[in-house]
Amino acid sequence: GANFDSLGVCLIGKHGLYTVPQIRAAVHLVRTLLAQYRLTWTAVYAHNQAESAKAIEKSCPDFEIETFRSLLRGDL
Repeated sequence: GANFDSLGVCLIGKHGLYTVPQIRAAVHLVRTLLAQYRLTWTAVYAHNQAESAKAIEKSCPDFEIETFRSLLRGDL
């Protein structure tokens, strides 16, 4: 239901095991998209947080979205 006004970013890994370059690339990509669309890190949420995904019990991503948001803010 949210595909008409959102962007999705997918990380490919095994059970949450991502490389440092993958995480850096994801952070760079999302920061670029946030700047392009004049949004802040608060607009970033996990697939499993979307209303449509809750209905079918999506579990992705397999990492903590708050940690990713911290990376976007530059806290870590």
